[in-house]
Amino acid sequence: MGDPVGSAASGSGGGAALFGGTTLANTVVAHNAAAGGSPTAPDCGPAVRTAGHNLIGALDGCNGIVSGVNGDLAGTSLSPLDPQLASLASNGGASQTMAEKPGSPAIGHGSATTCTSSPIADTDQRGYPRLSARRGTCDAGAYDGAEPERLAISAPGSVAHKTIFSLTLTAVDPFGNTRHQLPRQGPLHQQRQGSDTTVRLHVHNRGQRCSDVHRHAHDAG
Repeated sequence: MGDPVGSAASGSGGGAALFGGTTLANTVVAHNAAAGGSPTAPDCGPAVRTAGHNLIGALDGCNGIVSGVNGDLAGTSLSPLDPQLASLASNGGASQTMAEKPGSPAIGHGSATTCTSSPIADTDQRGYPRLSARRGTCDAGAYDGAEPERLAISAPGSVAHKTIFSLTLTAVDPFGNTRHQLPRQGPLHQQRQGSDTTVRLHVHNRGQRCSDVHRHAHDAG
């Protein structure tokens, strides 16, 4: 469930040197380098067992995993898979983690069955709940962004009457990491209230419907 990301090692398996005795599940292994004996096995090798739902940056030299089978996804040295993770940061918990960037393939890629089993017990490395049962899935890797998010709305402060305008909804986790961005263009469902217009949006977030979001825009015309 961890993230061996961005390391370098000699021999085989820059991210994880495995010899068939370790099973990977819901794990991200990417952006590593293996210098010396086996530069063609940058992320893992030589022999790996899988329980599925892993993200491997470059599968070269990593026997036992097939991209597209058992929920595993992998790239190659020539065309690596980018897990789209942010830099190590203090995102809560006792150790630093890498949060997923918006659109990361790690989001929702994990198996809920694995996440709810011991010793994971439906928590990520930080000790935060993954909420796997409610979501029917979890995130691959050490960081799971299932914690409550706040929505930030970017929209014009004033618009002319009957003018189409654009706004952007950004879902941000408690540590400031952007989780999702949803650009929308009006006209949307509007209610006139004196000189103001209330725009009502129905926002769907990770399969869970959020409360209606209201944006008051001054009617300039």
